[in-house]
Amino acid sequence: MLISALLLSATMAINISVLGADIVERSPLPLMPTISKISISDFIQRVDIFVVMVLIIGVFFKVSVFFAAALIGISELFNLPYRRMVYPVTLIILFTSMLDARSFTEHLNEGGRLLYAVYPLFMIVIPVILIIVTAVRSYFSAPRPG
Repeated sequence: MLISALLLSATMAINISVLGADIVERSPLPLMPTISKISISDFIQRVDIFVVMVLIIGVFFKVSVFFAAALIGISELFNLPYRRMVYPVTLIILFTSMLDARSFTEHLNEGGRLLYAVYPLFMIVIPVILIIVTAVRSYFSAPRPG
């Protein structure tokens, strides 16, 4: 998390130094105009294509890791082999992504609502409940001296 925070801070510092604070504040994706300004001795230009490819590959790996984690969690929860859950979970992800926002503005509005309504549930409440359940289970399943 520390490395991610440092990378995000460095990216924002570069964006602000290249574009200015006003443009960065108004731009929905300030990285793209920043990248489009790169020109290395009038020889290497238009590197934004490579940056977009790197971002897409990164998103692919991130989704793959989340998908694998969901499969493992569901298989552990329902005591089913994860291979039987690949197609149902894939279909669920596909249909819920199709029901998601239809435009970037709608995406931002939904994300703003989720930030305060859903994320605290998944990032605070459920982990605390899981920690408590695990602690209680380990307490009652521990061998007693006697």
